[in-house]
Amino acid sequence: YADVAIKKASKGINKHSMVFNRREYVRWIDDCYMLIGKSYFYKQDYPMARRTFEFVIKTYNYNEIKYPAMLWQARANIQIGDFNRAEPMLDMLQSKIAKGDAPVKYETELNLLYAQFYIMEKNYDPAVPYINRALELHPKSAERTRCQFILGQIHQHNGELNEASRMYAAVIKHAKSYEMEFNAKINLAQCYDATTGNREYIIKKLTKMLKDDKNKDFQDQIYYALAHIALKD
Repeated sequence: YADVAIKKASKGINKHSMVFNRREYVRWIDDCYMLIGKSYFYKQDYPMARRTFEFVIKTYNYNEIKYPAMLWQARANIQIGDFNRAEPMLDMLQSKIAKGDAPVKYETELNLLYAQFYIMEKNYDPAVPYINRALELHPKSAERTRCQFILGQIHQHNGELNEASRMYAAVIKHAKSYEMEFNAKINLAQCYDATTGNREYIIKKLTKMLKDDKNKDFQDQIYYALAHIALKD
């Protein structure tokens, strides 16, 4: 599908683009370039993706579309581990938002990208305030749940099991995908503390999972989680 998108967007550009005095007069041509960049990104051709987004930033610097292009270019750089090029782009956009030069609607995504930046560097603690800030900005439900799951993982990694358990419990309650709900339940069991943990709640969830046919291939993980609780008890 990515190749089809690139082909159709390129055809639209070649057929309809009208540039006079270095300014595009067809309003959706820049959207076509963004679609091409995103398609390369999802193809995991990150060098071509960031090259396309860089073209959008330079060519359409008079247009608001340069701000999402900056975010996507930073995202592509993060994916290939080019942190030295990703961070200045994030800092620049953060400065523009703070000064009122860029719309605040990009702040949520910016904070999530900062968090991803630190997580990809395996520097987890600095990611936490950015995720919390993104949550304060009231992201969509699925995005909020994903943030809570990541926070749970970071707290679990740091040995902060009570806080991790709180995050996983919230994920279980609001998860949009069964995969995320399943992993949150397993991780919740791994965070179990015999002195403070809600043993009955976790055991009930895991036992119910054992009876569900769609978990047939994952019963080893569930039994392992149950054994983990028994060991801590």
